[in-house]
Amino acid sequence: MENNPFVLNVSGGQIAYIHGHVSTTDDSIKNRKFQVSTHVRSRQIALEDQVFNGLDVLTVHATLVSRTSCNFPIDAVSKAIQGIQSKIENRKTGKTRGGPIETIPVAIDVNGRPVLRMVKNQKTGEWSLLLGPVEQMKAETVKEGTVDHEAENNRKFHGSIERASTQVEKWFDNPEKQSLNALEALIRKVTPLPKAPQIRSFTLIGKGAIKCDSISIGGQRFTDMLSVVETFRPDLLALLNQKEAVSV
Repeated sequence: MENNPFVLNVSGGQIAYIHGHVSTTDDSIKNRKFQVSTHVRSRQIALEDQVFNGLDVLTVHATLVSRTSCNFPIDAVSKAIQGIQSKIENRKTGKTRGGPIETIPVAIDVNGRPVLRMVKNQKTGEWSLLLGPVEQMKAETVKEGTVDHEAENNRKFHGSIERASTQVEKWFDNPEKQSLNALEALIRKVTPLPKAPQIRSFTLIGKGAIKCDSISIGGQRFTDMLSVVETFRPDLLALLNQKEAVSV
């Protein structure tokens, strides 16, 4: 399949708008505006590299005790920090596992930055249509959600503590094989990061596709997602499972 994307006549500013986006977390409805983000991946990696590669084990341990009331062993904390730093280094060098088998650009801006892309799931072989990565400029609430986010965040945080504690106990019995990824995740939660742009990606067609009223891309508005592909890359329609290309 040729990588011959449609070039949108846009070089900056607002490039996409999701109208009536229904959140899967609390059923709230928002209108979201986006711009194409420059050097998304490298910016995120550089930010994490700056913060996590400067971590001091004793400081992290003290923060964990303060935030969780759990006295995680220093050896486990040190090992988890090494795991975080190793993952960041792998991202910098492109050695991370996973990701799509194949990516095909559907639409790009005039500077060649992707706005829409088709990705192939490496396990199922199915194709999805994705918007992004894009930088959120504004989110306007149309309908408030039904979830107490503070209570939900507290519940998730305590769940993270329990998973990390259980994992550390197993790690002491089998340090060569037992992962500490739950403790790594907990360290990430309690480590303050500088404020960064909100980078988002949305599945428009495929598993996990969003629900919305319509989407505007490069000045064109669409009420169903299949028409997005029909407009920008009709040659890719055959790759999509027609049963998943449902109007919204």
